[in-house]
Amino acid sequence: MPEDFAARVALPPPPAPTPPPPPAYPEAVTSLRLRRSIVVRSAPAEEAKPIGTIAQDTRVGWRSWSIGPGCPRWIEIAPRGWICERYLEESDQLPRAVELPKLVDGALLPATYARVNGRKGQEGPAIHATPEAATTGVRPLGRALGLAKVRILDEAESGGRRFARTDDGWIESRALTRLNPSTFAGVRLDLPGAPRLPIAWGRKAVRAGARTAVGHRLLAMITELAADGTRALLDNGASVPRGELHVAQAVAPPAAVLPGERWLDVDLDEQVVVAYEGRQPVFATLLSSGAAETPTLPGLYRMRIKFAETDMNGSLGDEESYRVASVPWTMFFAPDLGFHTAYWHDDFGTPRSHGCLNLSPADARHLYFWAAPEVPPGWSMAHGTVESPGSLVRVRSRAVPEPELQGYARIVDEQRRGAADAARVAAPPAPPAPPAPR
Repeated sequence: MPEDFAARVALPPPPAPTPPPPPAYPEAVTSLRLRRSIVVRSAPAEEAKPIGTIAQDTRVGWRSWSIGPGCPRWIEIAPRGWICERYLEESDQLPRAVELPKLVDGALLPATYARVNGRKGQEGPAIHATPEAATTGVRPLGRALGLAKVRILDEAESGGRRFARTDDGWIESRALTRLNPSTFAGVRLDLPGAPRLPIAWGRKAVRAGARTAVGHRLLAMITELAADGTRALLDNGASVPRGELHVAQAVAPPAAVLPGERWLDVDLDEQVVVAYEGRQPVFATLLSSGAAETPTLPGLYRMRIKFAETDMNGSLGDEESYRVASVPWTMFFAPDLGFHTAYWHDDFGTPRSHGCLNLSPADARHLYFWAAPEVPPGWSMAHGTVESPGSLVRVRSRAVPEPELQGYARIVDEQRRGAADAARVAAPPAPPAPPAPR
């Protein structure tokens, strides 16, 4: 081609690259303070899925910003999610967030709790606006329900009488019975020198001859289980009836679990839960499932929503006839079905709930922060989504050893299978095999 012709038809130079957007804030701004408790969205849009809630006054870092529906400017925060800028305030202090609910060092629970004296579900003591109102004849705000559980926020005296401030108002202290939380705790299986499954806890003090082989709810190491399932040989040499133990054994994960994914296996007959990462057991403990008249339903579920604290009543949780205040470390995997602290009893290993899975305070807190969806410091709530799902929970029994996928867990499984099928279709064909040597 002649050079002059090539010069006349030369293409214009490529356009300059688009400059990056300006930073969201000046360098002097090192964090953003939450003006109020607010929902975190999965994308920069008001209609995007909620993935959690952050508490007021938490200071967060940020990653980027975007324009989107419902807000002049959306801010992508660390570690994840989007918040409308109108709920954020610039700060020259470092990011700061605290674990919720807040615990005093060494405490098992974030507050003191009590049971209202009286008959279950019937009107109990009066609730007052102030202690002075109670002692000067002012009409009460209402009445507490008998056997309801309340959180004690403060105490005061008036007219020679002592009162406790609850979330609903002031109640005379003599009408309340303080609750002592259980100190029971499960066992880590992922630490150096940790026990290996199978392990067990005594359903009672189990004797072997003249000695106690394992105490009530004390941990025992199993060296061998009889093939017929009738006896267990413990590491102390005792052979005891298997039925006198809560046994935790290693099991294979359901097909819906990805390699290395965190999931929980609940054995209703043994009243145990084992937490796994893929095929590796990492934690085991006792729980209390539903009583005979309100059984926990077997199924394959996924953690859908987690609350740092939540009230439970007839419309949320496992206490249908009266209110249970401020239950910490609650994880729902189905409507009105989930794991949560039971600060009102110390009977783990015995079915006694209205369907939920009761855990001791230490165990509930451990599993709350271990299981997906992750709950970062400062977050009072976290949602699992189909795209970033919560941990799978298998609830099984001898009667239902292979439960079916339920609700949200089934939707997650269907999407994963669809994505895998699409990837296989889009994958380039494998190259032909080389000819075999002659």
